[in-house]
Amino acid sequence: MRLYPGADEVKAMVYSGRMPEAKQLLEQTLIKNESTAVLNDLALVCAKLGQDKQMLELIERAERQPDADVRIKVNRYYLSELSKLDRGRGQNARENVIELKRGDPGLRPKLSIIMRTYNRPDMIKLAIGSVLGSQFQDWELVIVNDGGDHEVEKVIEGLWDKRMVYAYARHSGNAGPFNVGLRLARGELIGFLDDDDIIYPEHFQRVVSHMEAHPEFKAVYTDLKRVWLGPDGKVIKEKLNRNQDLQPGKPLGQIMNFLAFVIRRECLELVPGFREGLKRAVDGEFALALREHFNFEYLPGVAGEFRFWRGLERISHGASKGKNKWINLTIYSYGVSPFYSFGPARGRTSRRYLSALKGFLTEFPQMVEALELKKLHKRPEWWCFNYMAKMLEEDLLTKEARAAFKYSVFLAPYKIGPWKNLIRSRMK
Repeated sequence: MRLYPGADEVKAMVYSGRMPEAKQLLEQTLIKNESTAVLNDLALVCAKLGQDKQMLELIERAERQPDADVRIKVNRYYLSELSKLDRGRGQNARENVIELKRGDPGLRPKLSIIMRTYNRPDMIKLAIGSVLGSQFQDWELVIVNDGGDHEVEKVIEGLWDKRMVYAYARHSGNAGPFNVGLRLARGELIGFLDDDDIIYPEHFQRVVSHMEAHPEFKAVYTDLKRVWLGPDGKVIKEKLNRNQDLQPGKPLGQIMNFLAFVIRRECLELVPGFREGLKRAVDGEFALALREHFNFEYLPGVAGEFRFWRGLERISHGASKGKNKWINLTIYSYGVSPFYSFGPARGRTSRRYLSALKGFLTEFPQMVEALELKKLHKRPEWWCFNYMAKMLEEDLLTKEARAAFKYSVFLAPYKIGPWKNLIRSRMK
């Protein structure tokens, strides 16, 4: 897949979000030169514009070209999957509510905090407690049970406050309970918290005060702490997650956890909810959708703890593989795929990497879902294979992990780390 005249100009348009201009230039180029690269790049731009039919037609034409390579194969898979996704954002989510209880029907809070829950009564107590202990008290907590058992209701009843709302809704996946919560929320500002995470006492006070002082910002986001806990609840490790990358003009925004941001209600006029077609990464996609229309403000400070419960979260093999698929679909839906003909924002994709990618997918074609495409924008190519291998190893996909380590060594034969990982994996 060779570059075409004007590719650098298209790249500048793509990574500055000027997709209609990029499409126009590519269509003009296609008239003069129906090459694999032009067809591929135009298909990816159409994906961003939501033009699924044209997107598929173009990538299928690119696939038939004699110089189509592994990049076309990866793009073909993700564009095809993208075309199947529901683009709805929960406009009818209120209809999923089966039971509803409001502590104070006349409450008009400044802030609505939406919490989704599903069969985790032992964890939700800490999450609710962190809200009750918040320095900011002008809130309502909208708890949405996503069709789980009713055991959690006993915990909620024991902590009940007139500022709480509890809804039992039909099971509708990761996006569904968020969208139910958005339809029930009454606050001018909206925040988010999952049932297994906690918010720090000063977070909402700090963010609300900042938003009141700066009405020009429609969304404010902060940092958060990632905490890994064992089955006994003890901390295994923790890491500060900084979110400064979610800024307009960046080639690829941070796929952010919803715990880190608070939005104004008016944002819902243009982005009415979370995208229902996605099974994972719904919070990151929602943040990126908001960024397309509104100014974001980064406020230094830690919102709370985004928790990973070992022995509870990773309940089946292939967890990372499935997670990456949905993150990759988000990348494609925002037109920031690394597999344009001109490569990711940081530079072109090397021939050596493409050779490694082709070899890996020839051995394990189903592993197209496991590719760490987001990290290709910022990390070396060998590192992406090495990191993916570690995740596959955690999922007990031993053969796939060994192959990924092998290609990491192929890409960086001079580095000690990949060699150590490859040897260690083969000695198991």
